[in-house]
Order: sequence, then C-alpha cells, then structure tokens
Amino acid sequence: MKHLETERLTTELLAFGKRMRVLRKERKLTLVDLEVAIGIDNGDLSKIENGLTNIEFNTIVKIATGFDIEIYELFAPAK
Repeated sequence: MKHLETERLTTELLAFGKRMRVLRKERKLTLVDLEVAIGIDNGDLSKIENGLTNIEFNTIVKIATGFDIEIYELFAPAK
C-alpha cells in the first residue's frame, strides 16, 4: 500500500508542476519573474515544476495568488 501512495504522490506532484509551468508560460513569466511576484526562490519553483518536492499548502496559496487564479485551478489538467 505504501508503494501505491508514493506512486500516486509522484504522479500528482508531476501533474501539479506541469500545470504550473503551463500557467507560467501562458503568462510569459520566467521563474525569476514568478519568484519576484510571490517571494519563493526560483530554484524551489523549478523543483515544484519538475515534481521534485512536496508542496506545502501556503506555497500553493502563494502560487495561485501570483497567477491571480483560484487554488482549484492549479489542479486542473494541464493542456
């Protein structure tokens, strides 16, 4: 069961990161631009986009605020 949880977490983190990258590129923002807008280091943002780190809820709120979207929109399937 633990393996399935880890696999699901990895899948969800990758999907979240992909969606975040799509939103950022649609807005023609670099990681540095987003860093300035929301106060999260661009290296950490890169890790999120690549599904390499777990994300705290307050980080999700900051990202949604930076994109001026509702939180749930970060979880919509990426295009």
